[in-house]
Amino acid sequence: MFVIIFIILGFQSVFGHPSYVSLLMQSRCLEVHSLEAHQKCEFVKKTDDCHIEARLFYYSNFVYCAFGEFAETRFGQILNQIGLILWCVLLFLILSVVSDSFFCPGLASISKMFRLSENIAGVTLLAFGNGAPNFSGSIFDPDTDSELMYSETLGSTMFMIGGIAGLIAIVSPFQVIPKDFMRDAVFLVISVALVQGLIADEHYSWLDAILTIGLYVIYLAYVFIEYHFEKKRVKKQIGQISLTEVMPYMHLTSIRPEIQAQMRRIEELLQFQLVDKDNEVIDINATRQQSILPQGSMRRRDANYRLFQFAFEELNPKREFQAKPLWKLPFEIFQAILLFVLRFVLPIFDYTADRHGWNKLLNIIHIFTLPIVTLEITMVSDETFFDISILIYSLSISLGLASVVFVTSRTDRPPRYHFFFAFLNFFGCNLIIFAASSELASVLNTLGLVFNCTASIIGVTVLAIGNSVSDVLANVTLARQGHQRMAFAACFGGSIFNILFTIGFTFLSKAFESPDYNPYARRGPLGLNCIIYIILTIIFLFLLLSVSQFQVRRTFGYMLVVIYVIFISQCILSEMEFIHSYGTDHHNEEIFD
Repeated sequence: MFVIIFIILGFQSVFGHPSYVSLLMQSRCLEVHSLEAHQKCEFVKKTDDCHIEARLFYYSNFVYCAFGEFAETRFGQILNQIGLILWCVLLFLILSVVSDSFFCPGLASISKMFRLSENIAGVTLLAFGNGAPNFSGSIFDPDTDSELMYSETLGSTMFMIGGIAGLIAIVSPFQVIPKDFMRDAVFLVISVALVQGLIADEHYSWLDAILTIGLYVIYLAYVFIEYHFEKKRVKKQIGQISLTEVMPYMHLTSIRPEIQAQMRRIEELLQFQLVDKDNEVIDINATRQQSILPQGSMRRRDANYRLFQFAFEELNPKREFQAKPLWKLPFEIFQAILLFVLRFVLPIFDYTADRHGWNKLLNIIHIFTLPIVTLEITMVSDETFFDISILIYSLSISLGLASVVFVTSRTDRPPRYHFFFAFLNFFGCNLIIFAASSELASVLNTLGLVFNCTASIIGVTVLAIGNSVSDVLANVTLARQGHQRMAFAACFGGSIFNILFTIGFTFLSKAFESPDYNPYARRGPLGLNCIIYIILTIIFLFLLLSVSQFQVRRTFGYMLVVIYVIFISQCILSEMEFIHSYGTDHHNEEIFD
């Protein structure tokens, strides 16, 4: 994935040349390339456009100021680029560990806890998680360039339904439910058509934003209403057969095939099934409690028995480093270190694990660490309330909650309020994913600045892929764990969330800052290009599924990935002016000279 990104940047720097459209659309920060070496650092420090994507620190300052004029030498540029690339790899590993060890198990268990189907969980919980980086970016940075935001959102949509959906099919083919696919596909087409129509006049009023958000509310309402009536309809078809009596005997041949099919449908609708590596359904009641006493011991178990030993066992990396290839060993060691650190911040909520991931000592520590990390990431840790630091309030509340947990819980089984830590898991994972994704997008945006890329090509390619790295890891991990429908549905649900809710919310905030409540909205030269590819990809996928009885095959995945590569190639060629995109006119640029 990073190879694709750097190929994009490299081709742009070697072959790209400015066009009339590009000159109109490019960020003011790109003017740094027209300055002398000794002027660039001062220019970057004083130009707000160079800092708009900064989270932890200003990467543009690192590129142009950290090494002085040495940064402008060829060797200095290479060192800067290597440093940024290594930081990208580190952020990628953070996203990988969070998705694989915390987010995906927690999301599957939350879905099981709420008795959601895989499709409902995909278009709601996972879609919210997938769209969190883009939406959070609009909250923390409402003044972002509309062209960059619009191109990034549509580019992310194309990446999700082309690249990520294709990878899911390649990893694990599955059967999609026709009604669910048609619903999500139709709403996605309506969404992109609506946004394109509203932004066509290069303005996006508050009424337009309300309409956009309203359509997303209608989509969610339709999803849950359909889910409710579908459950009632299937229950009615079963007649007088008791679900609790039939379910344990589904494997017997004495039950008629049509009833088995009905029961499987009920199971998909009512229960989110968790399976082990052998594809056997896991009994969550059996994993809830584990005896920690030696076999044959009859003494009464204390609530804090082996409290510290249990925590140390949980922190053990449990990795067989000696069996790993030498080239892979550094990554494994670094992942083990990351996992060790994150276990002090993120609680585990996993129905497939012993005691559902409950660890009394670590969970008490999480009550302190997660709020502090939240304050640091949201950059409000230095704020005061009545002349008292907000950190003092956080520690005081955490101390009270931790005391309650210590007194009312045991080490051998989770307490009744363990679901509270499920929400902490979901919130904390999305927080870390947002922070890492934002930093990754900032680094990639800085690399785009170094290679002199315009806003549209950065949004459609670099930022779209960078902000979707967490989506790739989460969705593919869920597919490997047997939840392909959930991951596939999230590709559409997350896209609808980004297009309707993120764009709508961003322009609504811009509208209230505009004197006439009708802010200027730039869609960029690649916006229409993205929409045409999105619609054609959905139509192509529908035709493929129609001829295969909605069986998602591995060959379909390869086709979707190829379509996405073609899309990226056309965007790059349009940027280099070898061809025209759908978003630019075809007049001879000499008339503007």
